[in-house]
Amino acid sequence: MSIKDKFYFFKLNKKIRSIKPKKKGTPVSKWPESWKRIYFKSYPRFPKLYLDKSILNNNESSLIDTILKRKSYQIKKDHIHNLTKDILSNIFLSSAIINVGKDIKYDSRRAYPSGGSRYPLELYIIIFKTETLKKGLYHYNVKLNALEYMWEINKKEVYSVFKQDFSVKCSGVIIITSIINRSSVKYGERAYTFSHIEAGHIGQNIYLLSESIGLKCRPLGLFDNKKLLGILDIHNNEELIVYPIVIS
Repeated sequence: MSIKDKFYFFKLNKKIRSIKPKKKGTPVSKWPESWKRIYFKSYPRFPKLYLDKSILNNNESSLIDTILKRKSYQIKKDHIHNLTKDILSNIFLSSAIINVGKDIKYDSRRAYPSGGSRYPLELYIIIFKTETLKKGLYHYNVKLNALEYMWEINKKEVYSVFKQDFSVKCSGVIIITSIINRSSVKYGERAYTFSHIEAGHIGQNIYLLSESIGLKCRPLGLFDNKKLLGILDIHNNEELIVYPIVIS
């Protein structure tokens, strides 16, 4: 992380520390709108690939067996799969909306727990290997259960971020980010902790869903934060990169 990035995070952390977390026992009737409303990121202008939640009905894997088999793999040539709509429908069940009440903006639940139902996390995927889809960067629109195609990605750019051959020779890279203000407005600096815990929940879901359909996973802990922000075209004063995961 550069000195500039460290200085930014220091300022952001100072700003978040100044936000007072909710008082214990605050009645729901006194909660502000920002504590109750669930926010969704979308790219309305971009074309969409709508995923299929019913794909889970075709997955006959035992949960116990999948947990016992789960591991971080060394990504090899014979592990590379062509990513398809069915495969991506399985993988993105990891963070999909699974239950909706009267209003999706105030009463909806996803496939992982989130502190105060603030859901600060966003998912992107860079697709390298496919025969039926367009290669490049997508954003997961959780409200629509759709992947929004953003733009083509140069493999050299991705390699410069992770500095590992398998990061560009894999089927794809999932990147989990956090729009941390969704959570910090209610929980102050604890939003950092919650974002990382929630990313861990999604990461485990991705691992188990991948294992159940024969894909391999490997997390990427070392990356150039500034370059990855550039690839996603996001700014770290609004959205933080939390957890990249290779799938293949």
